[in-house]
Amino acid sequence: MRLVILVVGGLLLTTGAAWAQDATVARFGFPRPKRKLIVYGWELGFREMSDIRRNAKVMQRLPFDGIMFSLFHKGQGRDEAFIHSTRLTDAQMASATKELSAIRWTTFTDNFLAVKAGERFLDNGDPGRMDWFDDRQWETICHNIGVITRVAVAAGCVGLGFDPEPYHASTWNYDRAGSRKPQPRRDTKTFAEYIAVVRKRGAQYMKAIQAEMPRVRIFNLYQAVRIPPSQLAETIYSLYPAFINGMLDVAGPEVKLIDGNEYGFSLLTRGDYTNAYVNVKERKLALIDPKNRDTYRRQVQVSVPIYLDDIFGSHASRRWVGTYLDPEDKRKLFEHKLFQAMDSVDEYVWIYGERPSWFSNAPRVPRWAVQSIKTVRQQVSRLRLEARPKNMQLIQRVRDRIAVRDKELAALKPAERTTPRLRKQRATIHRLAEKVPTPEIDGKLDDPAWKQATVLKHFQPLMYFVRDRRAVETTCRVTWDDRFLYLAFDCLEPRIAELPSSSTQRQRNRNTLVLSKSPRAANFIRVDIPLDGSPGVLARKSGVREWAKDTTVGAQPARAHRTTARGWTAEWRVPWGLLGGTPRTGDTRRATVTRVRSPWAEHDSWAPQIDPNLIDDKLLGTWVFAPRSSD
Repeated sequence: MRLVILVVGGLLLTTGAAWAQDATVARFGFPRPKRKLIVYGWELGFREMSDIRRNAKVMQRLPFDGIMFSLFHKGQGRDEAFIHSTRLTDAQMASATKELSAIRWTTFTDNFLAVKAGERFLDNGDPGRMDWFDDRQWETICHNIGVITRVAVAAGCVGLGFDPEPYHASTWNYDRAGSRKPQPRRDTKTFAEYIAVVRKRGAQYMKAIQAEMPRVRIFNLYQAVRIPPSQLAETIYSLYPAFINGMLDVAGPEVKLIDGNEYGFSLLTRGDYTNAYVNVKERKLALIDPKNRDTYRRQVQVSVPIYLDDIFGSHASRRWVGTYLDPEDKRKLFEHKLFQAMDSVDEYVWIYGERPSWFSNAPRVPRWAVQSIKTVRQQVSRLRLEARPKNMQLIQRVRDRIAVRDKELAALKPAERTTPRLRKQRATIHRLAEKVPTPEIDGKLDDPAWKQATVLKHFQPLMYFVRDRRAVETTCRVTWDDRFLYLAFDCLEPRIAELPSSSTQRQRNRNTLVLSKSPRAANFIRVDIPLDGSPGVLARKSGVREWAKDTTVGAQPARAHRTTARGWTAEWRVPWGLLGGTPRTGDTRRATVTRVRSPWAEHDSWAPQIDPNLIDDKLLGTWVFAPRSSD
């Protein structure tokens, strides 16, 4: 016993000596699993392959690990999962393959080529119905998914994205389901016979993919449907679990099937995310053949989505919770959901957006979004076995706002529910006082007329850009007399030194007036005047989405600009003959004024607008033309 103690003591002394020499002692442990962020959405569903190639280097500056994108080349999509009416060839795909194989992926290590469970192929119009029992069709389908998989391999993708939503097709339903027709052989084949053949096709499909990519990762937006087995036969997804079982029947040992758990868009609390994980991993085993359950547990990964439109309140839609949140709570909710998602998945979180866009020339996300992702990634990378933040105060505020939303929607008519949730802008435009001289159009804004003019401020970013705050301040003063409408813009610009006096960027910085020609608002005029360049005057009728050159003959707008260290100013004098005629006292016109700031991709408007072309007539503000303020 004494000998053992001495040996141990010796060991302790040795360890102590080593500690004294080097305080950095390696601890035993394994690397933490990496959580990866994948971007998917409308911006990647119709993005030309050549555009992805040209912009891949810039795209990879953002803090993501990959993208899921459709094969969209020269204006045509190749993203249907079940193409049966035509036979694709590698030669047809050669041009797109060349574009994609030229991309040097660096930080985007996990990219997926997306396919969708539809039947239409753009080159051939309506292909007719897909028939699960037609061996010839399914030989073609499997051949075609093999061709598409080879493109994914050439593109350096780790796998395929699979969107099972049938959209307008009748892919998975056995019986009639809503507007979806029953299966072509519904009257001659039983549900059990359909289940058997769909499982067979799932296996064929998986074999065709594996033949080209043995270690494929199939990122299924939702693999485990929410419907319990007893109700499957009556739903639009009645045949879908059989297809999944067929894929599992033949999945090789290195294949991964990722369940994107699309139904997780509304997850909020930590308990919600934990429950979603268990739901996919365990509860949905009821849909899996017992023979495949070990494979399922071993090779199916759980993912969850982040739905940007809902959090950001895109276009002030009444559906989205973000529409009812203040800007700070939008940021907090985004970070909260991203943290909980990254802490509760096997490997992937997918960030989905319809109107938001990360990779456009003018990104359509809040300014804080990229930094929020970086912050959350750092927080998740540091996590160990410790308590996670619950953010109960934020969650309660979100729940309160959801209750407000639901109450408001219940009180609205169906047509009203689709309108943006916005406060209508209204301003009284006072006539120029009789003894006050008309402003001199020199760009100085020091005329007495501007002191009594109506002030329009609190411009907001166009909703198209999905931003909740303006970056700079813009003010517009407006007054009028019998001959002219007068406007004075004060545009603060902290980066004015970056706009050289002769640059094309100065031409892109501009102010715009949109005004109806009468109270009826049947016709509109648009006046664009750049910081450096000639005015442009356009016209259109209400409801028409395109502006055309105005053909009004007569005097054109007078304007002047001036730049200072704090920004730039503009003075306008626009003849009423160009604007539909002089209004009478008490008349109303629909209107807004805007500012474009370039090259910083800002477009702010006094009245809410969505489209950068300023065609959202119903969102325009109202100007009431009033007598002189002293009358």
